[in-house]
Amino acid sequence: MLKKFLSIILILSLIFVSSSEVWATGKVFAINPDPTSTSMGDSGVAFMSGFITGTNVNPASTVGIYRTVATLAMSNMTGNIQYNYGGIGFLTSIGVFGASLIYVDYKTGDYLDNEGESIKDLGPTYDVSAILTYSIPLKRYLPTFIDYGGFGANLKILRSSLADYISEAIAFDFGGLFSIPKMRDFSFGFAFKNYGSDQKYVTEKFSLPQTMTFGLGYTNELFYNLKVALDFTDMKGYENYTSLGFSVSPVYFLAFRAGFKIGGDSIFNNTRLGVGVCFQGINFDYAFIPSTDLNATHQFALSAAFGNFSDQKMAYEYYLENHFREAEASFYAKDFVKARQQFDDILAVYPDHAPSQEYLRKTVDELVKIDDYHISLVNKYMDKAQKALDKKDAVTANSYYEKVLELDPTNRAAKNGIEKAEELTKDVKVVQARAENSKRIEYLWSRYEKFYKKGDLVRARDSLKYLLDIDSENGLANEKIVDLDNQLAKVASDKANEIYEQGMKYYKAGDYEEAMKYFEAVVIAAPHRLDVQDLINKTQKNIQEIAELERINALEKEQNKVRNQLENAYDAGLRNYEKGKYETAITYFTRAKEIAEKYEFEEYMKNSSNYIARISSNLSEKYYKEGFEAFRKNKFEEAAAAYKKSISYNPANTSASFELERVADQVAQSYYEKGMTAYSKNDMNKAREYFRKALYYRPNKVEAQRALDRIR
Repeated sequence: MLKKFLSIILILSLIFVSSSEVWATGKVFAINPDPTSTSMGDSGVAFMSGFITGTNVNPASTVGIYRTVATLAMSNMTGNIQYNYGGIGFLTSIGVFGASLIYVDYKTGDYLDNEGESIKDLGPTYDVSAILTYSIPLKRYLPTFIDYGGFGANLKILRSSLADYISEAIAFDFGGLFSIPKMRDFSFGFAFKNYGSDQKYVTEKFSLPQTMTFGLGYTNELFYNLKVALDFTDMKGYENYTSLGFSVSPVYFLAFRAGFKIGGDSIFNNTRLGVGVCFQGINFDYAFIPSTDLNATHQFALSAAFGNFSDQKMAYEYYLENHFREAEASFYAKDFVKARQQFDDILAVYPDHAPSQEYLRKTVDELVKIDDYHISLVNKYMDKAQKALDKKDAVTANSYYEKVLELDPTNRAAKNGIEKAEELTKDVKVVQARAENSKRIEYLWSRYEKFYKKGDLVRARDSLKYLLDIDSENGLANEKIVDLDNQLAKVASDKANEIYEQGMKYYKAGDYEEAMKYFEAVVIAAPHRLDVQDLINKTQKNIQEIAELERINALEKEQNKVRNQLENAYDAGLRNYEKGKYETAITYFTRAKEIAEKYEFEEYMKNSSNYIARISSNLSEKYYKEGFEAFRKNKFEEAAAAYKKSISYNPANTSASFELERVADQVAQSYYEKGMTAYSKNDMNKAREYFRKALYYRPNKVEAQRALDRIR
């Protein structure tokens, strides 16, 4: 097959060089309508193209078309020449077929004769060309699949109008491209274009711009999908030129291109730039050709792929390419956690995809580096925390232990260290509180000793209880109160009667709280005294009744103080309600209800509650509608906020709850992904912020909680 291929190229080369006639028309066939190739210096004869515009560079490049694809292209050229192109290509079981239409408007104004005089009433100048394309891929499926490249051919029909003169021609293109054996990143291509009939105006004939191009291509998928092309073109009747082009994709949907041409004439010696954007089968490509002498050229193309894949292998390759580019973009954005997940997903479906295997290895290496760095930080912080703890510096120790748990939430040693620091802090706080209340403690202790010496065990015990309210960790006071309880339990019955009589004196005098202390002491000394237990119950009831009476008296005084405030708030609520200012009204009614509940204004409490319920229902419906409108405009956070407000006014609004569930999932997922991106970049503060926001919208989002726990 290789010998036949070389023979064909040799024959076409001989035909090409055997003619020396200079071409002067049919220049429409010399223009490249493909912005991808144009921006790379008109190179790319060795690359496959997924779009029909590639047929103008090399008809064999269309073997890269996976499914039906349509392209519209336009070039604004020197002298206001307008070049328009439209084409469609589709894959069948026997190869790729395509059809294109070119229309070039030369925007000719006045025509001049040999004397420079204007000639009137002449027709327009334009070119119209139709191109039919066919290409066939060269592939082997057994024993393993190998894509060798392919061959392609164009049939071109041209009709040119020069004022009132018409000329027609027919031409053929032939091309091929091949992967270089054992060097799968390299490819070779060739194209012979515009071989056919001459154009004739009146009696003079002009040959078409016949070209012969050979090129090499290099593709590195592991480095931003880098592509490098080097072409050599021999144009019959014109200077030869060499093209060099580059293309790189920093993110999967964006490509930057550059190239230049080196030829014998300065018109070819220029640099080109371009950019391409793709999304969901839609591609936009742009090329810019600057010029110091003439107007710059701007070239645009919009392509769309649609319909089903006619070949499962093509679908396999197409989706693999898209998924791989997305994962590659995550890797170079240093979102290693997301990249690992994406490469794992790819290899689960495409286990033999070597570029994904290589990137997965690199991703794992980067994650290991991050983990190693975290481990070194953990060891460093643990060492500093222990030194601070040895110096009794609980605050510093606690701060370092917290840093450890931010990096490793499951670190048991750090958790134990925090407990030790808290114990140390607790001891310090006890000492500080004891120092601040030393005079009060000393007074209560001396009071205890005085009553104890007098044998008044009840008041001695009471003094110790007051002391322990201030200093609960006072070991000596705790010991003494236990000792007093034991002594009270052992007193003789006559001593218990003395305590009882003392309590009765206070009871009859109406000093029920003091009487309660003595009655409780009697029960400790004589648990069988049921009469004393009854007295304790009565005393407790009297204490409660007195407290209630005092409360009612105090409440009446407080009601008199706040009555005007309550009435003003309630009246303001009514006024705003009548004006339709519901949010302001509910604020006033809520204030009135709070005052009414606190100071027991039953009527105001009931009426305020009724208005609040009515307004809440209206506001809930209002915010539900606002949330739905925001959701319809893809403003998800605004929608979530509105739904939350709707539910806050009426928790029973099931429609708002349902919609909030739906939108909260989307917002939470968005923040979770941002958090993982920040985490992979070692920006823990941002990561914590995003994970907390994700949990704010979806508290039960397990992966967000797990991630937050890990970096706490």
